[in-house]
Amino acid sequence: MGELYGIGPAQARTLTAFGVHTVSVLATLPESTVQRILGGRTGRLHHERAKGIDRRAVVPSDLPYSTSAQRRFTIDTLEPTTVRAALLSLAVELGDRLRNRRNVLVLAPPGVAQDPLR
Repeated sequence: MGELYGIGPAQARTLTAFGVHTVSVLATLPESTVQRILGGRTGRLHHERAKGIDRRAVVPSDLPYSTSAQRRFTIDTLEPTTVRAALLSLAVELGDRLRNRRNVLVLAPPGVAQDPLR
């Protein structure tokens, strides 16, 4: 019973004493029975949560302010091809990371259907 959010050790013991050992049993009981065991408001709340109903507002987390990637060269270099290859690798890494976190919108070229999963 302790796996259900909001049910602490004392409420879990009370429910267990009444033969309610699992969340599925709690969900199948009449709401009025759960209210008699745990109290009106608390009983209704836990009965709803056992049935998968959670009325709390969903608050999305803020996106990170910045994202970065870095490469260290074994020696200092100004060689254009080496620096360009490292820069391209970093850009690909950052792009992949942002797409995986869904922090970037990938637009399809004109006339091409947009992939709804991106």
